[in-house]
Amino acid sequence: MLELLKEYKIISGLAAEYEMFPNQLQRWKSEATQKMHLIFIKDSDEAEKLQKKHESEAEDLTKQINN
Repeated sequence: MLELLKEYKIISGLAAEYEMFPNQLQRWKSEATQKMHLIFIKDSDEAEKLQKKHESEAEDLTKQINN
């Protein structure tokens, strides 16, 4: 995710490297930039929910890739 936010590589390149769909990476990037400020809010339930959602999505995608 950090590579995506730093924009060292284009989305299509990252998608190919990690065997993901570019639109999924774009959605993650958009959501992260919109909600990044929540990281700095102490005791933020929203940030925790967002983290769990991303972890769940990543886990699901990993299972799909491995099948």
